[in-house]
Amino acid sequence: MQWPNHLPRKEIVLPRLLNEPTTGAATPSLWAMLDEQEIRQREHQTIFQHFLFAPQPHPVVLWVNGLFKEGMPIRWLRTYLDLKQPGDHEIFQCLLSEPTYRLIFFGLRSGECVHTVHQRIDFRQRELMKVWKRYALQSQGNAISLSKHALNLQFEQLKPGIVQEMKTQKKLPTLYPPETFQPAYS
Repeated sequence: MQWPNHLPRKEIVLPRLLNEPTTGAATPSLWAMLDEQEIRQREHQTIFQHFLFAPQPHPVVLWVNGLFKEGMPIRWLRTYLDLKQPGDHEIFQCLLSEPTYRLIFFGLRSGECVHTVHQRIDFRQRELMKVWKRYALQSQGNAISLSKHALNLQFEQLKPGIVQEMKTQKKLPTLYPPETFQPAYS
């Protein structure tokens, strides 16, 4: 698999849909372009994923994957899904219907797929995401930058707990507070 020519070639994270060759079904994926050496160093790592939601003023999901390997700094792969944009909405729908997604790493210099990982979405997280879908359908928002800012603040508040959990390699049952689907600001 090759990085598309029309996409920027830099360290970047993008949500994408893949078509399964045998069934033609759409599969959610997260594409990350990183230095090839870093990808190889992180091949056997612990991957944490989490989703946060801001329903107002614009319905946006922050999709975070943290790559943890002992002796290396945590690498955060973050992207947003604008639930009012058809392409992002379709990816979100696929995340709701599929319990897994692919995390695909592309080499920065070569543009080629270097590593692929299948990630499972926690059942409780998917149940929350179904609630978020209802909020998103009701939202009339149009200030996406405010929602992104609120999500970033919320993630930074949760980050110390996430890092601690990643280092102890425990499951993350405590990181689904009700405010993850409430407005993150007043």
